[in-house]
Amino acid sequence: MQDSYDYEWLSDLLNELNLSVSAAHVHGSLVGYVCAGGEMHARATLDEALSQEHDGIVAPSTPVAHWIAIVLDEHDLELPDGTESELDGFAQATIKLLAQAEMRFELLLPDDLHDLSERSDALTQWCSGFLGGLGLGGFNQEKKLSKEAREGLRDLERIARTEIELDDDAEGNETALMELAEFAKITALMLYLEIATTAAQARPKKAALPAHKTLQ
Repeated sequence: MQDSYDYEWLSDLLNELNLSVSAAHVHGSLVGYVCAGGEMHARATLDEALSQEHDGIVAPSTPVAHWIAIVLDEHDLELPDGTESELDGFAQATIKLLAQAEMRFELLLPDDLHDLSERSDALTQWCSGFLGGLGLGGFNQEKKLSKEAREGLRDLERIARTEIELDDDAEGNETALMELAEFAKITALMLYLEIATTAAQARPKKAALPAHKTLQ
């Protein structure tokens, strides 16, 4: 078992599963799916599974590892021994970070050791995955979002469908990419709070999530 989950870990796991999709896209898909309140398994929706609380915000009970088959529309995907628990833990850690009031959630993207062009492509893929995850999760209530959330959602759509332009100013490119990634993170958190926790506010508060591994 991993002590933490990072971009390289997820990339290696996807390679083991012979899935030709980036770790950024998969993480974005999971986050979008969770934000939309999508079903983590066949028998209960995220709203129905809401049963635990962390930092004052109700968070979903343990999801199952087959979320990856759902968000990638790979329903015949077979998981090797040991992979299921890793994916389950990864989903739990992601949900926990989304629910934390400290805003420790981060996009799962390549680190600074990767080329800037690779990192910019990964951000585009993350945003594309996030939007796809929202759709798969059943989100169709954009009109009910706040004005700020609607504008943020539209900006994510622009990032997802537009190649991020890089010029000869390396420092400026780094700053611009960092700002776009921060914007995507804040928008995802805002959408999570406005969509996924709406039903939870009407439910009684229960026990906190158990300690679990963290994303880095």
